[in-house]
Amino acid sequence: AADGGTPSVADAGSETVDAGLGPVGCIDQQTEQWRPIRRPQFGDIVISEIMANPKIVDDRKGEWIEVFTPSDIDLNELQLITTKKTMTINAQHCLAVAAHTYGLIGRSSDPQVNGGLPEVLATFSIDLSNTGDQQIAIAYADGGILSAVEYTNAPSGISLQRDVTTMVDGINEAIPRWCATPEKSLESSNGDGGVTADLATPGLENAVCP
Repeated sequence: AADGGTPSVADAGSETVDAGLGPVGCIDQQTEQWRPIRRPQFGDIVISEIMANPKIVDDRKGEWIEVFTPSDIDLNELQLITTKKTMTINAQHCLAVAAHTYGLIGRSSDPQVNGGLPEVLATFSIDLSNTGDQQIAIAYADGGILSAVEYTNAPSGISLQRDVTTMVDGINEAIPRWCATPEKSLESSNGDGGVTADLATPGLENAVCP
């Protein structure tokens, strides 16, 4: 059963509610039973794709970050770090990402608002800047970095993605290769009978960078 809405990424310094579960547990989405959080180890999670500058919807509705994992993990209590802010992923329910799959966190969980994204596990309210030297990272609560990506300019309507050939176990030991996504995925009516499209593969296997 749902817990009444998509979990959010809260300011790291703000008060959070643990619903009596303590710092290391969450409610399994399938069994509705408490279980320990499956914490990723180094190499268990990588940022695989980012959409910082969507075209089909407003940035405040359509920005998202995709992660890939070779292991069964939960996103609970991990930090989302950008150049300007650090935020913590908080939820009563377990935000599970199955081994060898992709998980999304985004500005909105509503596909009617966010441009038709697949399931969004958690939402965030911080801005992903489009210009300047930027960094996005996923980290432990103590700040230990699990995965990070740097970019300078986010192209309009095109996500930045990690080459699929680096999506293997031990990914963080390899030199990541990033590029503008070359495949068309999302489509949305522009309101005038036409269709605009973002180049992105949210929740899907990435492409090989040219």
